[in-house]
Amino acid sequence: MEYPGLLGAVFKFAQWLVKMIFANLLWFFTSLPLTFFSLYLLDVALTEDGVAGLREILTNFPQHIIPTSLIIFIGAILSTVFLFPATSALFSVVRQWHINEDETTVKNFFVYYKANYKQSILGGLFFNTLLSFMFINVWFYLIYNGSTTILGIIFLIIYVISCIACVYFFCLVSHVKMNVKQILKNSFVLTIGKPITTLFICLNTSLILFVLVFVFPYLMVFFAVSLIAYFSFILFEKMFSTLVDTKPSS
Repeated sequence: MEYPGLLGAVFKFAQWLVKMIFANLLWFFTSLPLTFFSLYLLDVALTEDGVAGLREILTNFPQHIIPTSLIIFIGAILSTVFLFPATSALFSVVRQWHINEDETTVKNFFVYYKANYKQSILGGLFFNTLLSFMFINVWFYLIYNGSTTILGIIFLIIYVISCIACVYFFCLVSHVKMNVKQILKNSFVLTIGKPITTLFICLNTSLILFVLVFVFPYLMVFFAVSLIAYFSFILFEKMFSTLVDTKPSS
């Protein structure tokens, strides 16, 4: 049933909010192992001893290479197995909202979770390996050394580019039929080759995270990732549609 005027607009907005909440909760619950691991690290970091311990690790990185590497390794494995498939499914769901106006959320989420699982795992292995390596180097050259070095800045730039390429990876997995190698290649090509879209994706993500973290932190579990995925895909699709006349994957 369609409602006219202002009532119809309010009703559609309410439907949109409900879809966002459902999608974000689905992502949250399918990423629970990584979420619990992250919350555990946050709980440790927020204690007095935890803060001191983290400061000790940051300032004496070589002496703590084994526990630090173990944390990074566990986080990378959990991210590969749980975060990447869940995020790929979420991007596929918001793509359906935007392209086909498909209102189904729960069913589509698990359909895409299964369909994109292999590509998501392979992409997760690549990005987590790359990001872990870059993170350790940024940590060592910019934090442990306590000075800004050219090598550290280079590693930081590569790290940021790789993070943005992750967003393009999820957009491509959800939107086009390519093998993993092509998707990974195009993720970096678009990140560097389309700086305006990349900038807007960064600004969109930063704004959403700022508002949810500092203004409405209690809404993060309901909106954080779904909002980022929704607006990032809109920006990507607008740019991508001007590049090629590709038939979207169904």
